Amino acid sequence: MKEEENIVTEVQKEKKKGGCAKTVGIILLILTVIYGINTIISNQLKKETDQYLKEYSEKERAISDIEMATNLTNSQLPMENDGLILYKIEYLKEENIQRWHYQFDIEKSEMDNEAVLAYKENAKNAFLLTAKNSSDNKSFITVGVTFVYVFEDKNGDEIFEIKITPEEYK
Repeated sequence: MKEEENIVTEVQKEKKKGGCAKTVGIILLILTVIYGINTIISNQLKKETDQYLKEYSEKERAISDIEMATNLTNSQLPMENDGLILYKIEYLKEENIQRWHYQFDIEKSEMDNEAVLAYKENAKNAFLLTAKNSSDNKSFITVGVTFVYVFEDKNGDEIFEIKITPEEYK
């Protein structure tokens, strides 16, 4: 009887060993699958992060170029042409707008409304043509700047404003 008990005990031990081996095998399989999934996810995240950083740095460089160009142009102001003075350009980074401030050398009351409307239309067409065809426009396109041109009379009273969005000049 003792011998039978020993045999049963040995069989039970062998079953436990086999059970442990299966458990270890399953754990190793699960770890291998988790490692593979983790590697795939890590590679995808790395690609997406690298792309984001590339786009972010391009955009930051473009913003820096716009700020430098704005400052350089402002250092050369005021500029006058046929009674119209460009006296200030500003880049509003938070709103992504570049504002150009012009001043006529006459008062608003001296201006004919039809002439102002015609001037506004012609000016918008000229600004739009320049924005579309300028070789220096890459930074503005990268950032998607909206251009706003403000026209004032000689007293600083606004006469009209022209707005050109990225959708119009891209």
